[in-house]
Amino acid sequence: MGAPSVAYKISYTSPPRYSGSRASGLSATVRYKTAWADAFTFVNDVLGAIDGSPWAFPASPNLKATEAVINPIGVKTGGAGDGTTGTVPGQYFEKAHIDVTFNSQSQQVGGMDVSGSDTIPALQFDQGNPVEMSSFTIQYSPQMIRIPGGALKWATATATGAAQTVPTTVKDPSLSGGEYIRKPAFNLNLTLHNCLYIQASNFADKVGRVNSSTMWGTCEAESVLLDGISSTQRSLSNGIVILDVTLNYKWQKIGWNVAMGSNGEIYRYIKQNGLPVYSTGDINPAAVILPSQRWRPTNLRR
Repeated sequence: MGAPSVAYKISYTSPPRYSGSRASGLSATVRYKTAWADAFTFVNDVLGAIDGSPWAFPASPNLKATEAVINPIGVKTGGAGDGTTGTVPGQYFEKAHIDVTFNSQSQQVGGMDVSGSDTIPALQFDQGNPVEMSSFTIQYSPQMIRIPGGALKWATATATGAAQTVPTTVKDPSLSGGEYIRKPAFNLNLTLHNCLYIQASNFADKVGRVNSSTMWGTCEAESVLLDGISSTQRSLSNGIVILDVTLNYKWQKIGWNVAMGSNGEIYRYIKQNGLPVYSTGDINPAAVILPSQRWRPTNLRR
């Protein structure tokens, strides 16, 4: 968000407070006043609850909003209120004081230099294409690619450039069996938090497919495989049960519909019927778990 989307003003019933320490960096606490109906939207905006972009303190953009406390004020009876949000039935709140705490980036991310970033780097796998309310784990490891017979031969020079002579009695390297080459790959578990429900029809035919177009900026078509989906349940403080859904992606640099030919080159292959071994499709997170299936903080105002 970067700034509140609702009307507000600074309230000096509690003056702004500033502090700093070598361990925690700078911080500021400022009181704002909004209409009660806008209070929750204001908090979601300044904390970046939806898009992960907290509000930068106008007086010092190096400080980002990290906490907010809502204090309802102006209890009314009847009138335009809905009669459900006051201290007793029939009452409602008119305004809200909201104390927002801004902290320096050093306090937010343990001293990492993230100048110019509106999100904490550890929250997003791809900073250029952030996924709302998500987290991830990733493991980089090589993918083993089988080398077919006849694809290798002895070199005429060593790694240093020195001449290399291999006796004619030494067998060709492709004849010893079991040769594999390692290519770059990673295993990504991307967890989408706060899902209301999952619908198998959305992704049943997506598991086992590879990406039809570039993903995450540099992962080319057919290089990412959606390998599986899992979910866990948890309860919010108000008792509502929501889901955290984890999508398992496997990427390998050379792609999935490829193999090494007998000449040592990598080629794309297809089945005898003309179709690829791994079917392609849109396997981006938003296509697997639709945005409409995810809970946003603004959905539950009370």
